[in-house]
Amino acid sequence: MAITYTWNVDSMDVAKSDNGKTDVIKSVHWRYIGREEEFVASVYGQVMLDDPSDDFVDFQAVQVDKVIEWTKAKIFTGEDEAPTEDTLTAALEAQIQNQKAPAIVSKMPDAWVT
Repeated sequence: MAITYTWNVDSMDVAKSDNGKTDVIKSVHWRYIGREEEFVASVYGQVMLDDPSDDFVDFQAVQVDKVIEWTKAKIFTGEDEAPTEDTLTAALEAQIQNQKAPAIVSKMPDAWVT
């Protein structure tokens, strides 16, 4: 079975008032999740958003897809050290492979188990 990937917004930090606007999203706590059968892996982060512009979206009207779009724009900047979606996906794949076939396991000698 193939790994399925989803983006989640875990929470947002919001300023009650900023430059005449109310409930302005300042940062997004995000999670990129990979699932394959019972195996689940995730990468978590936080990004700071730019100050609101003329295309400000009212907090109660903002859609999760829009927040994810803003988040990705902040993560995937194209700069030399910036991650790419491929690097995050590879990290999730590695986590899932490690869950399926861990290199290190917790174990005790049989004689110790009571």
